[in-house]
Amino acid sequence: MNTPLVTILIVTWNSMNYIYDCLQSLSRQTFKDFSIIIIDNGSSDGTVEYIRNNYPTVSILQNFRNM
Repeated sequence: MNTPLVTILIVTWNSMNYIYDCLQSLSRQTFKDFSIIIIDNGSSDGTVEYIRNNYPTVSILQNFRNM
C-alpha cells in the first residue's frame, strides 16, 4: 500500500449538519491521492457514528471532550 501524497485533516465538533457536504465534496475531487483524518472533539450529535457507518476509509481520532 502506498502512502497518500496528501493527508486532509478535518476538525469537527457536532458537525453533523456539514460533514456530508464536506466529505462528498472531497470524494468528487479529480485528485485522488489523499487520505482523510477526522479529529472529533467530543461530538454528541452522531457525527462520529455517521462517518464510521458511511465512510469506512476515513480515519477518526476521537477526543472525548471539546479540546
